[in-house]
Amino acid sequence: MEENFPQSVPSSYRKPEVDADGRVILSVEECHFLVNEAVSKLGILKVRGEISNIAKRKGAMAFFDLKDSNGKEFVLKCALFGWQFGRFNHLLQEGMEVVITGKPNLYKTGNFSIVLDAIEPYGEGAWKRALEELKKKLAAKGYFDPARKRALPEFIQKIGLITSEDGDAIFDFKTNLGEYGFQIFFYGVWVEGEKAEESIASAFEWFNKNRPDMDVLVLIRGGGGFENLKVFHSEKIAEAIITSRIPVLCGIGHEKDETIAGDVADKNCSTPTAAAVFLRTSREELMRTVEELASACASRTEEIFEERLSLIATMGERLHHTFGGILEQFHRIENNFMQLIYAKEAILQSLEGELKTAHSLLLSLNPENILQRGYSVVYSEDRKVIKRASDVKKGDKIFTKFSQGEVGSQVENIIDTN
Repeated sequence: MEENFPQSVPSSYRKPEVDADGRVILSVEECHFLVNEAVSKLGILKVRGEISNIAKRKGAMAFFDLKDSNGKEFVLKCALFGWQFGRFNHLLQEGMEVVITGKPNLYKTGNFSIVLDAIEPYGEGAWKRALEELKKKLAAKGYFDPARKRALPEFIQKIGLITSEDGDAIFDFKTNLGEYGFQIFFYGVWVEGEKAEESIASAFEWFNKNRPDMDVLVLIRGGGGFENLKVFHSEKIAEAIITSRIPVLCGIGHEKDETIAGDVADKNCSTPTAAAVFLRTSREELMRTVEELASACASRTEEIFEERLSLIATMGERLHHTFGGILEQFHRIENNFMQLIYAKEAILQSLEGELKTAHSLLLSLNPENILQRGYSVVYSEDRKVIKRASDVKKGDKIFTKFSQGEVGSQVENIIDTN
């Protein structure tokens, strides 16, 4: 008769009691075990319903009923524990329609409930209601406080760009950035859909861990509807921006769009184009400041020479009237000073030449200009610049960047000239 006993019950229970017909009589514990084993085969469940009867407990836990929003009387008990409670408790609002994700479980007490991994608002109305609750939560943490935000560096050279490689945002950003020698380090991410949140958060983590030398991280995405921009209202992305050791600039959506990511960023621009224009304008203002300082320096130098010349002329007149016998000496001094004036002109011309050389050097530092002269840059598969043949080995994948486009290849032969 033992063969009629369910084989999945642990061996410690394999002393079955049977009735006269040979059917196994289970203990309550055995029945619990079998039920949980059966429901565990369902895996992770996603269920849509309306939140009701919320009960929050001390120690980061909450319980509530999830009922059908169509008026039927079907109800599921739900439980929220640990870090999931901290992340999703602001969504626990009476009557809010949500989609819960979790695992079903039958407890020893006989209560059947879904242990939750995630809660997501269902429908635009629920999303907007949840968004307001999240804003209150983040505001209480000081995430929107202007005093918390950092000023971007005055001289920005290295830009960590986080966006989709397929969208128009990256093209608009690069087009409007201008040729001022910026170095762009691109990290491609999903900007909508289920993968987007983790993808964007991982990008911030990667830059802070592997490229802390970036002057600024730029998060951009073109415009779209509420659903398209939903990920940029994520608490996880807000925390990634807040905890980033590198200052963050956002340019998400159209002029009218507002996102939590933009609100917590150190600098927020209305569009990807506006973000590029902001960086370009900062560089143009810096160059204007340098030119103005150089001009002021030249003007002040000329003023000093003129003041000294006037002083000497005045002294010469006095000497001429008082000591006629030393007039010849004065003329000699005057001639020497005129030579100083000519030397001044030479100094000013030299300064002007150095400024022009510095300006040309600044433009020549733009990697794109170097590539357009016929040069190319070779990268390894992990995007490190290859400087010597000894840096690679046969079979390695390498990438060659030209002024227009990039070519991938595989090393077949190595000729080391050392």
